[in-house]
Amino acid sequence: MFMEYLDEKVIDRKNGSWFHQLDGTNQLKETVWPGKSDLYHALQATLIPYNQNAGLSIAPAINKITLNLGH
Repeated sequence: MFMEYLDEKVIDRKNGSWFHQLDGTNQLKETVWPGKSDLYHALQATLIPYNQNAGLSIAPAINKITLNLGH
């Protein structure tokens, strides 16, 4: 379901990349910054929904995994 939403609304098939900010009706919004976002945030947006330890950032989940592995 989440990946379908990304595929249908968030991925910019015409210009490549993805739309980093959409309004409540999934229309492009540029109040944070104009243009395209970076790969770091795109990766987090796809990983966070699949990791119950992530919360709003993937960093705590990675830290927890690292601690559990003894690194």
